[in-house]
Amino acid sequence: MPAYDLETNARKALVAFLSSATPQDAEMILSRRTRMLTPADVAIEAGKQDFARFGCVGCHGTELQGGVPNPNAQGGEVPSLLHVSDDYTKDEVIGIIRNGRASPLDNASGPTPPLYMPAWKKVLSDEDINRIADYLWSKQEKKKDSW
Repeated sequence: MPAYDLETNARKALVAFLSSATPQDAEMILSRRTRMLTPADVAIEAGKQDFARFGCVGCHGTELQGGVPNPNAQGGEVPSLLHVSDDYTKDEVIGIIRNGRASPLDNASGPTPPLYMPAWKKVLSDEDINRIADYLWSKQEKKKDSW
């Protein structure tokens, strides 16, 4: 269950509703959905929640845009993840999340960039890491097939 930052009154209203809700209430709510969530949709949403909860948004942004200054890193800032599938496979990204990665240097004789991708293998489960990768892949631009 994701952690939601609800105001006290909203939390109380939600608890009151859940404690009195009937199966018919659930059917009515679900009948208004245009389609049911698939297991893949659930995993992607969980990955999005993990991406925010574990602080990935602090460097990569809520929309994966990157842009946080990172002196002497290649490009001078934390990279966007919007096109990560152009340069990496999903398994490579999972490996980077798991094991971390130093920022590539812009100038080899310059100082080490202050920001880097930490290793998450001791903090996140394999399931969490895979869900984050699923979320990242869900945000990749779909390439158009060309003849």
